[in-house]
Amino acid sequence: LELTADSSLDDALNALHRLAGDQFPLPPSCLVAVSGIHLGTIQQHADRRLEEGDELALILPVAGG
Repeated sequence: LELTADSSLDDALNALHRLAGDQFPLPPSCLVAVSGIHLGTIQQHADRRLEEGDELALILPVAGG
């Protein structure tokens, strides 16, 4: 994902949404972490500025037994 130097987590999530489009929506309950720090869900998270080398992780909800 290519972002500008002053991009935030919200910028990255918006870019992913544009790439995926409505065909592959990310669930609002998807967990968001940046460089190992949990920031909440897509629906409710703490925004932060991204730094060079940060790693964005999206953890999709799963269910099963």
